[in-house]
Amino acid sequence: MINVPTELERLANYFEDTTLTGKMIFGIHAARGEIELRSIAIDNQVKETFRIAFLRRAVQLKEYRRIVDYSPNGFGTDEVHRLNISDIPTAATINIDTAARVGAFDERFIKKIKFVVFRFTNRNGEVVSVFKYYPKTKFLAKHNAYIITGGTLKISRSNILGLAPAIDCVTIDNKMLIVNRNQFEKIFDYNSVYLTSATTLFNKFDTNAEFKITNINDIQTKATKALNKLRRLHGILTSNSYSIYDFALIKRINSDCSLGIGFEEGRAGKKVTFPDVTTFMELYEDAYLTSPYTQKRYLALSKRNMQNARSRRTSRTRRR
Repeated sequence: MINVPTELERLANYFEDTTLTGKMIFGIHAARGEIELRSIAIDNQVKETFRIAFLRRAVQLKEYRRIVDYSPNGFGTDEVHRLNISDIPTAATINIDTAARVGAFDERFIKKIKFVVFRFTNRNGEVVSVFKYYPKTKFLAKHNAYIITGGTLKISRSNILGLAPAIDCVTIDNKMLIVNRNQFEKIFDYNSVYLTSATTLFNKFDTNAEFKITNINDIQTKATKALNKLRRLHGILTSNSYSIYDFALIKRINSDCSLGIGFEEGRAGKKVTFPDVTTFMELYEDAYLTSPYTQKRYLALSKRNMQNARSRRTSRTRRR
């Protein structure tokens, strides 16, 4: 049987190529909260510095992390999440190919930087882009500093700009591999993505023809204040799990798990009242599980698709 290399294995193989060419793109804060892109050429010494650093990191990720399909709920320290680039709602706004050249590389420009993209191309035209979010305090860290000479970025001996070579997320084969979820969310403005998902989800509850949630407005207000809850709402919407919970099923789960959910049936129709936001979230996340083997009940907020887990274990066994 052919052993197909994982994306992390292909990434490590890609960075072994010493003939890669590269350039750097800066995502900078612009007016009205928008992001503008600015690109700059890098000389071979700069390119090799980052190529070698990314190669080492890719090897570490290959050895110590496993790839799982993207989920907003839960991000294990031993995981790299995989997502189709086409499924990132804001990806189209970061069109690297349209980036204008960097003009003045001064303190004002540096203060506007939100993230940096290290873009590599091999002799076959295959492109890998490494994204790194840089808090302002990290730009003067103790790493190689860089200056522009003759329109090209080069290593400097003075501390003008420090860029630690690290990977928050990286593209390969039309996939985005997410290493650091928090930074990925900042780069691609997932707070606005999650808010849009939350609005869409609560609109669906508002228009539910079978029953009404009496305190849905209060739940929406409280659930959209925290990033972690917004992630979970996004997961409920994208998994479509909310659609299976009819009035009868919610009553059954409430009886089995003693959740304290209130129910009304009358001329005004069927109504459901959740005791709190937590119960609402857990129910629609399918968090109340019973083992068919031990009959023990569990609250399981983080779940991994069994097929994905088994495929990963099989892949590791073959490599050994």
